[in-house]
Amino acid sequence: MFRVVKEVDFGRQRRDNIHVHDGIDEAEFVATREKRDASLPLPDLMLTALQVNIRGGRLPDADECGTAFLKVPLNRFGPAVS
Repeated sequence: MFRVVKEVDFGRQRRDNIHVHDGIDEAEFVATREKRDASLPLPDLMLTALQVNIRGGRLPDADECGTAFLKVPLNRFGPAVS
């Protein structure tokens, strides 16, 4: 589960953080993150959130029936939904 932390100890973070700690330079950090990120799937709501965020939080215009729709490709980023 999650642990509530009331304070931050920068010395402990520099020592124990698996991504950024003493001895890790920028190039190594970038390589580590790119390798990790490439192994992760696309987040479930990424395409939905992107469409809203790119519009500054506004939903698309409504169609003639008064309903606003987001477009989500079903077979572009993984197996097709059946």
